[in-house]
Amino acid sequence: MKRKMRRIAVALSLAGAASLSLPAHATNWLKLQGTQPSGVTPRAKFWGFIQPGYAWTPGSELSGLKGPAAVLNGTRPNFNNIGPDQTSSNTFSMRRARIGVRGAATPLSNDIDYFFLAEFGNNALSSSVGYHPVITDASVTFNQLKKFVRFRLGLFKMPGDSEEGLQGIPMLPYVNFSNVGNQLMLERFVKAAGGSCWNPNNNALTDGAVGSNAVCSGPGPGRNGIPVATDGVYATTTGLNAYRDMGLMAFNWFRFGPWEYTYGVMVGNGGQIDRLDSNNSKDINGRLQVSYIFNNTHGPFRSDITALIWGQNGDRSFNGSSYQRTRMGFGVYGRYGFMRPGAIRAAAEYMFGKGMIFAGSPFASVDGTASKQPVTMYPGYNNGGRGFYIESGVFVTHHLQLEFRYDKYDRLFNDPQNERIFNSYTFGAQYFFTPKARLTFNYAINTLDVQNPGAFTNAVQLSNAEAVANTFDNRLDLQMTIIF
Repeated sequence: MKRKMRRIAVALSLAGAASLSLPAHATNWLKLQGTQPSGVTPRAKFWGFIQPGYAWTPGSELSGLKGPAAVLNGTRPNFNNIGPDQTSSNTFSMRRARIGVRGAATPLSNDIDYFFLAEFGNNALSSSVGYHPVITDASVTFNQLKKFVRFRLGLFKMPGDSEEGLQGIPMLPYVNFSNVGNQLMLERFVKAAGGSCWNPNNNALTDGAVGSNAVCSGPGPGRNGIPVATDGVYATTTGLNAYRDMGLMAFNWFRFGPWEYTYGVMVGNGGQIDRLDSNNSKDINGRLQVSYIFNNTHGPFRSDITALIWGQNGDRSFNGSSYQRTRMGFGVYGRYGFMRPGAIRAAAEYMFGKGMIFAGSPFASVDGTASKQPVTMYPGYNNGGRGFYIESGVFVTHHLQLEFRYDKYDRLFNDPQNERIFNSYTFGAQYFFTPKARLTFNYAINTLDVQNPGAFTNAVQLSNAEAVANTFDNRLDLQMTIIF
């Protein structure tokens, strides 16, 4: 018992020491998602999971807006609605419904594995341009040189991404991603919107181009009463990558006693999940991971301590130009035990990015009508975002796990007037009926801060910015996960 307690203390100490700047969930996802056990894997194993749920916010509406933006008073901002439709502040949904098949290409070869998965739920992935089922994963892994390297070809989760995004979604302990994971790492692809433009020189709207500093809103003249930064461009969303890319990965892991060393390097399109490459440039991303595994455990809930580092870099075509996009991060995770009283986990992850900073669409409309406000993209490499999360969980009974996560996202830290700080404190509980069936409850206390009030030279703009930030609601989520 004392030895076990010492191991638990070590795991918590390492996670705590890394909480200021360090990813989570130490399971070797490159192994679990990309390969099959040699010699015993069937030709085809059908599997999948469903996640029905309910989400609620108080549905607070905007008030106190002044000037041209006053027309939006009494409307509900998008961040107080539930995605992907953002038409209601509370709703039941089938958030995810995925079914797939995986196996070995026998009798062709026991050294070739495949992995296929499709999404039928209602989420941002399947509803980016009207509802449509989406193939999320389709890859083949070649293990002929497994003593040295394995190769994976097709569509799959990138190794050079946050641990929060790389891990299998059915194992994500919270209903929602952290703010920094959702906004900075989950890449949205956009195209610039035409129409009326905001002229920063005289703080007025025009119906035509007003030079390189113009900020353009959605189609139609005379819309939008709140300007964005001079290098922010209004745009429409065409899709996202769901932490995945189409490409070729070289990866492997090596075990020396309780120590496991893992690497993965990928060359990919750098495009959205259901499209081919949009330019001649390719993304490079990769990760290094080292784990100390307790008691020779394995699988998605193994007991270990893991430290890892990852990064990605590529170019994006947007608004007639090419822009560099970089993301990187590192972290630590510790887990000891599962589904027994006293079993614990603790984790921390830091993420940083430059270029192609996505700011979303805070308003349901731009002029009080049904015309939806476009999103804003800050493409220049001078624009940046950074953030982290720390989280922990403990089983208080064989079935009940209590958990807590704090996450922070500093968006556009380079732009004093447009810098915003997102903070969320998520209190959660999970009831595991079995390892493959659980009910998750989350309540997130959210704040949004205008970081630099002194950067505003216009009192109305400052007042409007703070009025919007103060409207950011807390959120409750209830979700059932069943893996089959």
